[in-house]
Amino acid sequence: MAERTGSRSGAVGAYLGAALVGFTCVGIFVIWLVPLAIRSRTRNSWTHEHATHAANFGLTAFLAILGGALLSALIGLPPSYPQSQPLPMYPVFCYILVGLIGLLVGAVRAGSGQDFHFIKSISLRLLG
Repeated sequence: MAERTGSRSGAVGAYLGAALVGFTCVGIFVIWLVPLAIRSRTRNSWTHEHATHAANFGLTAFLAILGGALLSALIGLPPSYPQSQPLPMYPVFCYILVGLIGLLVGAVRAGSGQDFHFIKSISLRLLG
């Protein structure tokens, strides 16, 4: 437990940094950057684990945005259906909103010394 107590600020910082960056307009594209920086600089395994979870969500959110934008562009190509263009982005926005709430829950749990994991359907395990 001593390992967790000394590293709470780094673990909380990984989640809060991703959430704060994610709530900005441009930041949603680099939501993975803050947790990845904390992950690369920490020597504590507990902080490393939490930063990895936050970075995995950030990278998954970035891929979801790219996929939704690509689908929107492909669907929006026919000029006869201009109202259908942003349709694939609505589930992406809902996903990101749920994920940002998950980041805040992760910060609270890490701050209290508990473990937190995103469910597999929200965050891909891209980093080991």
